[in-house]
Amino acid sequence: MSRAAYQARLRNLVCVERRRSYEQTRRLEVEVAVGTHRRESTRAMARRLKCSHVHCWRVARRYKHGQLPLLPRDEQGLSRFCDSLQREVPAPAAPWWMVREWNTRDEIWGCILLTQEQKVQATAEFDRREYARQQGIGNQGKH
Repeated sequence: MSRAAYQARLRNLVCVERRRSYEQTRRLEVEVAVGTHRRESTRAMARRLKCSHVHCWRVARRYKHGQLPLLPRDEQGLSRFCDSLQREVPAPAAPWWMVREWNTRDEIWGCILLTQEQKVQATAEFDRREYARQQGIGNQGKH
C-alpha cells in the first residue's frame, strides 16, 4: 500500500463511528437490507448510514444468501419491521444496587458483590434519599 493510499485510508476512518450497540447493529442490518432491495450501492448506503462500505457489503451479502433469518425477505415486511424497531425504545434500567433500599452505609460497604465504584454510587444514592427524606419530614413539620 502506498503512503498516499494509507493516509487516505486513515482520513476515511476518522469519519466512521466504530462503537455501536446491539440495537444499532440490528437497525443497520435492516437499513442495508432495505437498500439491497432498492438496488442502492454499498458505498451510497455507507455514506447514508455513516458506516464502512465493507460492512454494508458484508451485511448485504449475508442478507442475499439468507444468513440473516430474523429479517423478512420482502421490502414491505422490512419496512414494517423497521417501523416496529423505531417504536421500541427501551427505558434505561437502573442497576440493582442503585434501586435497592439500603438500611445503612455499613450494609453497602459490607456487600461483597459490589465493586468499589458501585459502592460509591450506591452510597451517593443512599445519601440523596436520606437527604430527600429528611427534607420531606422537615417540610411537613413546618406546616
